[in-house]
Amino acid sequence: MVKKNDLVKVTITETNNLGSGVGRTEGQVHFVVGACEGDTVIARVMKVTKSYIVSKIESVEIASPYRIIPDCPISGKCGGCVYRHVSLAHEKALKEQAVENLMRQAGVNIRVLPLITPVTERYRNKVQYPTQNGKAGYYRQNSHTVVPCEDCLLQPQIFSKITSAVMAFVNEHRIPCYDEESGKGLLRHIYLRGNKDQSEILLTLVVKEEKFPHREKLIEAITAAFPQVKGILLSVNKKEGNVILGDKFITLWGKDSITDTLLGCTFDISAPSFYQVNRDATEVLYSIAGDMADIKEGDRVADLFCGIGTIGICLCHDKKIASLVGIEIIPEAVENAKKNALRNGMKNAEFYCGDANHPALSDADIIIVDPPRKGLEKELIETVAKLNPRKVVYISCNPATLARDLAIFQSEGYTAGDVQPVNLFPRTAHCECVVCLTAQ
Repeated sequence: MVKKNDLVKVTITETNNLGSGVGRTEGQVHFVVGACEGDTVIARVMKVTKSYIVSKIESVEIASPYRIIPDCPISGKCGGCVYRHVSLAHEKALKEQAVENLMRQAGVNIRVLPLITPVTERYRNKVQYPTQNGKAGYYRQNSHTVVPCEDCLLQPQIFSKITSAVMAFVNEHRIPCYDEESGKGLLRHIYLRGNKDQSEILLTLVVKEEKFPHREKLIEAITAAFPQVKGILLSVNKKEGNVILGDKFITLWGKDSITDTLLGCTFDISAPSFYQVNRDATEVLYSIAGDMADIKEGDRVADLFCGIGTIGICLCHDKKIASLVGIEIIPEAVENAKKNALRNGMKNAEFYCGDANHPALSDADIIIVDPPRKGLEKELIETVAKLNPRKVVYISCNPATLARDLAIFQSEGYTAGDVQPVNLFPRTAHCECVVCLTAQ
């Protein structure tokens, strides 16, 4: 009987959509973190249940032909890049197969197109570093233990330099990092977001209380060293749990937003607003969505979960549409969206703060949805179907909930076209997809 901390030899026969190798030990399914099909590994057991075992690699006895040497010094410790140890070609195949499997399991019989990967490194325009015991980094996989990271290959180097400077200041002035167990300490996260070339960066310090000792000295130190930083903010989060940002933002210095361009449009982005983290791949994703939507003159377009208005504005700003309506639940994002529409010359665009099931949708010819990972509520799909838009363009960050929702749309009389996966998050387990549904 396999027990926790045992060393077990496992032959890996497949890789799951979370990036773990899958094999069998004594008849049980065995998930091995950091392994891939073709490996034979010695694994240390971390968890044993009645139906499966979870382990981590101690050593590789036979290496898979898909395995490569990770180019990151903390690969295998940080919980981010689950595909850093396999070739990009194999990551592509794994993600395509994962989307196909999910569609098939949901009973959705449609074609999955080849994965598009526009960029593979330094693509993140946003990072949220947890802090712990005077260090900043990323959480170790399946834990809340921070692994220090000097330079993450997924993000611009300037982010790491700013973070190092902040932590040096924090440690010099003995400003305590937040401790989850005791609930004591001040600094919880360092949150950075930048534009395309990092010429504008927002630095937000997530804190437990509405204070930050020596704030003027911090402002002086950061702005002198990093002129790219255009605003320094506090995000006050007094709650326990995994939510990173608080509800209250305090601008300590400079601006509370930055500006970026996307498909020829200019956008104002505040700290809490949603904006895709991989800008270059987003341009590809939105271009595909625009081709699928095929917006005609006089169309009425609705953009659900619109954030700061990026999708609707990018797809409609150069079209002679009748109207664009955006729906978003975050008030700051709605205000950003209104300003963004005006700055891009869209006078026939309106944005509302509220639930996605909004009366403004009632006369839409095309509805665009880009929901969070949980996907769409069944009731919302039924409502959209009753409104009978000509097309629904669905952008998804979770192929599992996309497959589930496509099955419901089909039962409501809509036909799904091909699914196009786009690799917005290379080296991680995540994959974005876009598909167009047409009223029968």
